[in-house]
This record gives sequence, structure tokens and C-alpha cells, in this order.
Amino acid sequence: MLVRIKPANARDQHVLIVPIGGQPMSFPIRKEKGWVDVPDAVAHVAAAERMNDANPDSPLVFDVMSAADARTKVEAETRREDPAGTPDNPARVQPQPLGVPEPPPRLRGRSAPRA
Repeated sequence: MLVRIKPANARDQHVLIVPIGGQPMSFPIRKEKGWVDVPDAVAHVAAAERMNDANPDSPLVFDVMSAADARTKVEAETRREDPAGTPDNPARVQPQPLGVPEPPPRLRGRSAPRA
């Protein structure tokens, strides 16, 4: 099974402690490594790991899935993150009048300074 720290998780590393053969073993999972192959016992523990153990509604820490499902998920995320045009689906260019500057970006949660 493949495991990775969910992209929305702010933590860069998480260590799973799993008993294997009666001996506790640690499995450090790092976000920078992306998907890692782990034994099924570790994947089973990772699938239930939550960001806050005391809260059953807390989000899960890991994505746990087969290699084929992981490939599909990565392709879907890449399509969402990179909306650049392709030969099959080219991006459209929006014409802008010459000499008209673009408006400044709006700041969220802040009002304009008062004079």
C-alpha cells in the first residue's frame, strides 16, 4: 500500500509506531518524499490516524491507497493545480485595451485606508 501525508496537513513529518513481530517499530513519513510504500500493517494504522486523536471528527493525517488509485489521484490533482492550456484544450486570451492599467488586487479582510 502507498501512504502520504495529506497535502492540506501543515505537518512536514509524522512518525507511526506499529508493532511488528511483537516489537514496536517506528515508520517516519515525510511530506517531501510524497508517496511511500509501506507494509499492510502500517497502512492499516495510517488509515485511522487523525490530526487530533481526542477528536473523532478531526481530519485524517494520511492518504492511504493502492498504486493505481494513487496515480489517478495525482493526475486529478495535477489537472486542478495546473490549468494551463494544452493542444486539446487551449487557454483563451482575453484582450485588454491599451493604456488601461489593471486594477490592484483586493485585500481580503482589510478595508481601504481612510484619508
